[in-house]
Amino acid sequence: MSRKKKKAKSSKSQQGRIASHKKEGSRLVAPFNQIPNASYMSWMNERLPCMVWGALLINGIGREKAIEVFRNIGLHVGNAFRETEDRDCELPRVGLCSGRINLAT
Repeated sequence: MSRKKKKAKSSKSQQGRIASHKKEGSRLVAPFNQIPNASYMSWMNERLPCMVWGALLINGIGREKAIEVFRNIGLHVGNAFRETEDRDCELPRVGLCSGRINLAT
């Protein structure tokens, strides 16, 4: 068997990568990190609990009842958000995992 030689990358293919970075002081900032008002969160700590909670709910009470619960929560969260003057609240974007809500309505 013969080995295939890897093609050497030309300098032209490398040009756009560094050029898209922004220099701030002595460090380079990648284009993704230049997005304004971006917030970073841990998927494992912030999102995974919501996914596990949703999966357990579906497994426990069934898909149709769980969808009704999800809709009920969405309506409550949407109404609470509209009533809130401080729009920089810390509600998770995937679900309301850490808050207490009455699902009996």
